[in-house]
Amino acid sequence: MRRPSRIRQGCVVELFYEKKGDWDGAIQSYSEQIRLAPDNPWAFLGRGSAYENDNNDKKDYDRAIQDYTQAIRLKQDAFLFQARGSAYHKKKDDDHALQDYNEAIRLKPDDSSSLDLRGNVYFGKNDYDRAIQDYNEAIRLSPNDAMAFGNRGSAYFNKGEYDRAIQDYDEAIRIDPSDEYAFCERGSAYFTKGDYRRAVADLDKALGLNPNDSRAAELRKQAKDRLQR
Repeated sequence: MRRPSRIRQGCVVELFYEKKGDWDGAIQSYSEQIRLAPDNPWAFLGRGSAYENDNNDKKDYDRAIQDYTQAIRLKQDAFLFQARGSAYHKKKDDDHALQDYNEAIRLKPDDSSSLDLRGNVYFGKNDYDRAIQDYNEAIRLSPNDAMAFGNRGSAYFNKGEYDRAIQDYDEAIRIDPSDEYAFCERGSAYFTKGDYRRAVADLDKALGLNPNDSRAAELRKQAKDRLQR
């Protein structure tokens, strides 16, 4: 299961500092923007994003949520609810995450990313049927969204519906032939079905795209061992 990326308005400064790995610099810059324009929701969004960013070793989800909350007070925008929902989800506060994604979907029902994100929360709660419902709608809105197909495939996989999972991974790979996640997960599905040759082929492709994927490497080793028996 993967989260869709969110290119956020007002985060140009963050992108500049991200390239340098200077998260303190990004936060200071947004703090100065907030001082000069305290009614600018996008400055709060940007600072919250810097606090939340997965690459920030000093990430602070609580402070991110505070900034997103202030941004929401200033502007009722689906993107802001989506951002706060993401921070809640990373904190494993799924009830609040669902509330925010529900609001994001209410405000902008044609945004497939909010549906994909809400589906991920249901996935994490092992509610695969509701996750699949959200992924279905995300795919209806964005039929070329490889990530939504991959996530739905993983939900089917966890339900034990391996053939349907493989169909979704096939579609994800058709849309994005560089989708390492889909190759790895399809390889896992073939492995579970006992089709070790296809599993090895997919896991080889996954490792070709990401040589540091330890899960793919271990699964490939197991599949090759099974073939040699």
